[in-house]
Amino acid sequence: MDKLDPLNAPLAPETAYKHHFDLLDRYQAFSGEVLRLSLASIAGFGFFLSIEKGVGSTIADHMRSSPWPHGFIIAGLGALVLAAATALTHRYVSSDAMYYVLVGVMREQTASEKRSQHLMLKASEYAILVAPAALGLGVIGLAAAFVFAW
Repeated sequence: MDKLDPLNAPLAPETAYKHHFDLLDRYQAFSGEVLRLSLASIAGFGFFLSIEKGVGSTIADHMRSSPWPHGFIIAGLGALVLAAATALTHRYVSSDAMYYVLVGVMREQTASEKRSQHLMLKASEYAILVAPAALGLGVIGLAAAFVFAW
């Protein structure tokens, strides 16, 4: 039996790793909400463009006549896409980091596993910080576009 193979390692008691899964579940639920809100904001933006501002005139028609909203639209939509991408990145990276945490619970980690775990946890940390900030900036950008377009 290869002692570095995590599939052949002896099982650890559930109390040794259960709190890690509980914490992972909470963080992934948060990033899932950020993902859901950013995608809903992108979809809501398309809906607001079709709202009629006057008789036979939509907000999109009015935006064509004013140069101000275009920069806010591009920045807002870009920030919302960044929020969705970083939320998905967090979900992937945090799941991958959990593998290294479980390996550390079952046996002594190698140096490369420790480096990989540290890298994954740092990437997860940055992603969970950037995602809600980008969501907020995206919503503010789109709100500013509608204020200038109205």
